[in-house]
Amino acid sequence: MVDALIAILVLSIGLVLYAKNWTANYGAKNSTHVRSIAATQVAEIGNVLLANISDLDRDTPRGQIIARMQQFSGRLEDHLNSYAGARGYECTNNGPRALGAPNNAINLSQATLPRAWAQGAASCVSIRPLPNLNTQTNGVWVHIEARWIDAHTRDNQTENVSVYTLVSPL
Repeated sequence: MVDALIAILVLSIGLVLYAKNWTANYGAKNSTHVRSIAATQVAEIGNVLLANISDLDRDTPRGQIIARMQQFSGRLEDHLNSYAGARGYECTNNGPRALGAPNNAINLSQATLPRAWAQGAASCVSIRPLPNLNTQTNGVWVHIEARWIDAHTRDNQTENVSVYTLVSPL
């Protein structure tokens, strides 16, 4: 229980500090707002991952937790990214790319996050369990990242919010 609460606290503090640091460095109100939306979604995904193992107890073998996390995170990522085509972009290994536009011709009307957020998912989402990182619990570290094309970028540049969180039974 304490480990899970610490993981949630660290995730929350990390997101706040990350958003504040980005704001201090760039000071762009619109971009900061978009980044805070993406940070909120990344935190929500972390909570969904924790909820997925909420029926397990602290004595559950780590291998079982890893297997469930890998299966569920893959399905969740596929589901969230499946809306991309209907919203005018595709998810690639390098993040989102607007459909019908060459890689160097992204323009202001092709920002992906606002389109995506209207339906609940921030552009392209990556959820990667990291079973090789040891923990003092039977939990598993997970890397969660949201990538989008911001309205203020050019040449297919993407923005992202990336967080590592510990998913462990209570």
